[in-house]
Amino acid sequence: MKKIVTLIIAVAALCGTAFAQSRNSYFMEGSYFRTDMNPALAPTRGFFAMPAMGGVGFNLNNNFLSIDNFIYQRDGELVTGLHEKVSSEEFLRKLPNRCNAGVNLQTNLFGLGFYTGRLYWNIGANLKVQANVSLPSDLFVLCKRLGNGTFDLGATGVNANTYFETYLGTSIPIGKHVRIGARVKYLTGLLYADVNLNNSSLTLGEDKITAEMHASGVVASPILHTEGVSLRGKEAIENLDLEQLFNPDLLNMQIEGSDFKSLMKPVQTVFRQFKSWGLAADLGVEVSLLDDHLRISAAVTDLGFIRYRNTQTISLTGLNGSAYFNGVNIEKIDQGNGTDYGFEIADGIIASSGSHHMTMLNCTLNAGIEYNILNNHIAFGVLSHTEFINKHAFPELTASVNFRATNWLTATFSHTFLNKHAPGVLGFALNIHPRVLNIFVGLDYIDTRFGVYNMTSKESGKVIRIPIPRYMNSINAYFGFGFNFARPKWMREK
Repeated sequence: MKKIVTLIIAVAALCGTAFAQSRNSYFMEGSYFRTDMNPALAPTRGFFAMPAMGGVGFNLNNNFLSIDNFIYQRDGELVTGLHEKVSSEEFLRKLPNRCNAGVNLQTNLFGLGFYTGRLYWNIGANLKVQANVSLPSDLFVLCKRLGNGTFDLGATGVNANTYFETYLGTSIPIGKHVRIGARVKYLTGLLYADVNLNNSSLTLGEDKITAEMHASGVVASPILHTEGVSLRGKEAIENLDLEQLFNPDLLNMQIEGSDFKSLMKPVQTVFRQFKSWGLAADLGVEVSLLDDHLRISAAVTDLGFIRYRNTQTISLTGLNGSAYFNGVNIEKIDQGNGTDYGFEIADGIIASSGSHHMTMLNCTLNAGIEYNILNNHIAFGVLSHTEFINKHAFPELTASVNFRATNWLTATFSHTFLNKHAPGVLGFALNIHPRVLNIFVGLDYIDTRFGVYNMTSKESGKVIRIPIPRYMNSINAYFGFGFNFARPKWMREK
């Protein structure tokens, strides 16, 4: 088990810090991040992104986590929705039937962009993490009521995809009014998981708790080595030794010493085992009209797949099990048998897939329209951003005002309308990009709809007023730092 923990630590070290792309950078001409959303949108300068600092941030979107759903004011105190002073009806009516939460993370490992004439080129490497969790509302019913009954947990699921990408992109002018862009990517899979509980339930009785589980899914990773593994039926699964599912070369690695070189040795060992691969592409276009006052653009990103070897894949097929707990017998605790519980696997298969497993990326569709005035110093933009995750579409619509005070300073103020964001959800970004430096900071989904909660201090008895954003259910904070090259000659002459 210690070997497995060491291996997991090595994989965690690879994941490092994460970055989530900002919607606000789409209309910011000096930002080199905008090519991530549309490869046709070239920045005004070439750049070199600082490793691990080129882009750092965090993004979370969900449909149930908010202060208004889980925090309540009762008798001068702030309590959670699970408190006895909050009724079940009041707490549960605010939650959707299926609670979803998604995280999209990305860190820039290396980035370089430059012009050759009017062509813009960019190369780089990123680490991407995409994870989505689905929880049934009955899970919160169970936590709130803790009463007798049967609770449906069948909508529980986890989907995660972590991979490295190296890319080469270009933005090419076609005549005076059109630019097209493309980016090709080579992918290396780190982890893919798609596990779901089907027809699963938990029953609370007067004297017994029972659970039924029916799981299916797939897990793929270079740290796995399942060649020749085929576990069928109850007995084989119950006697499973987890170590036999992991790559023996990785399990046997040792950390010797506390210096940096010794600590990085497990990471290097994991890298050498990467035999999963994939390809992806980003395609985009931008059209300028009305003497460059009106710009229309569209792009599709992350069209691609990752393929894992059969020795790196575990499949769960019809894994059925049950568990029970009869409580604790106080009189028998001293004898070492005061509890009565058990877990039984009725049937199932845990095995190598026997063939290569291919996963598709979560692709994104972006479409923007922009109109600038005052010699391009102010621009109004609308961006439609739609992510496709597990055959479901998650749309957003963001309107922004972009201020371009000089050719090296831009700021954006935005408002997101869809994805359950009511009026009052704002965004902000600032890009400072003179000849040498490029600094980008921003924050999306700033909720201005504050609620004031009164809480009585136990020490002084005074009432403390606490303003809290009540409905905020998403967050996206980010920072980027790099070095700029001078603007190309043809751009300075405009």
